[in-house]
Amino acid sequence: KFYIDGTEMGSWSGNQSWSQFSYAVQPGNRTFKWTYMKDGSQSSGSDSAWIDEIIFPASGNSSIPIFFSPTQSIEMLDVPYETTVSADFVIRNLGNTPLTGAITIPAGFSLNQGGTALPSTHNYNLGANVTAIFTISYTTGTDPVIIEDMITITSNDPANPAYGITLILSTHVSNEDNNLTPIATKLHGNYPNPFNPETAIRFSLKEAGLVRVNIYNIKGQLIKTLTDRNMNAGNHQLIWNGRDNSGNSVGSGIYLYRLETTSYNKTMKMMLMK
Repeated sequence: KFYIDGTEMGSWSGNQSWSQFSYAVQPGNRTFKWTYMKDGSQSSGSDSAWIDEIIFPASGNSSIPIFFSPTQSIEMLDVPYETTVSADFVIRNLGNTPLTGAITIPAGFSLNQGGTALPSTHNYNLGANVTAIFTISYTTGTDPVIIEDMITITSNDPANPAYGITLILSTHVSNEDNNLTPIATKLHGNYPNPFNPETAIRFSLKEAGLVRVNIYNIKGQLIKTLTDRNMNAGNHQLIWNGRDNSGNSVGSGIYLYRLETTSYNKTMKMMLMK
């Protein structure tokens, strides 16, 4: 159920595809609330509710920059030694005046845009309704590395003067080491994210068994089955090249990927940007 200021505005039940709904909201401070109740009589489907793409009206001020970044974290895990790894992050100006600010990356990393090297603190300037893609890279050496830091981004958007992207990097001898059995089954996420043209989906299996990994579009429609077979316990990685089950290239957008075993299931998001 969905409420505005305590008044129920809509309710949904059963298995449903993604749908978009709009509601009139009066000016002022408002409270939006979503509630979910599981029917205890049976278990079917995903037993969950998904909420996405919440869009608020634009500010009444027609001459402001609006900062937005879909990237919340970057994980570079199990990176081989003496290897350069990269990941993209995005900054968008949703306003109609220039968005300016600075991007600062941690020591040891490098920053570039469109193949052009940038300083570790880069002053950016984005025009109205402009999207910029930046790439952060790191080259590992012969020693193990674990880094937990942050990319900091400032802007002249009064509502978002500062933004942080969590940055995690770790080295590993191998992307799949079945000699070390994980203590739990877990979907770790994909890298890079956002990605183009392919991304790696990593997961750990506590025990051997049937494993299914599927890709869905934002409407919940099946796009690609990456695997549906028995797999050994251990750390695993699958590559998705942005194509569906028919071999056709899919368009830019948000996609869902789901890991299912006999005792575990989890769904996460990724973004394909062309």
